[in-house]
Amino acid sequence: MQIFQRESEILNRYHFASRQATNLNKSSIFFSGDCPRSLRRKMVHELRVPELEKTGKYIGIPPNWDQTKKQMSAWILARVNMKLEGWNEKVMSKAGRETLINVVAGTLLQYTMSIFKVPISIFRVIEKKIETFW
Repeated sequence: MQIFQRESEILNRYHFASRQATNLNKSSIFFSGDCPRSLRRKMVHELRVPELEKTGKYIGIPPNWDQTKKQMSAWILARVNMKLEGWNEKVMSKAGRETLINVVAGTLLQYTMSIFKVPISIFRVIEKKIETFW
């Protein structure tokens, strides 16, 4: 039971230091498939949040990607291409293009890198596409 008290203490310290509170009505917890059922029940009870059986998508990326790196790389390239092609159809200022590149393409890549190890070759291809768009 000590581990659960530790997790709660970590959250409490975060709340105190950041002056932010966790909204338990909007919170949930997701466990890997290897996590024992008894541990799951104890964590859910201690943290007072429901357990998610399946995660959703964020920026269109499923966090539990179960495909190969090659498929993931192709997916990233297709997403960036789709965004850039849609933007080419619109008349935009340089500032507008820069904002779109930084916010949308940058966010997609940052989030993807937080989950997967993205090959440098993908970044080179995306960089060339962005240069062409610019």
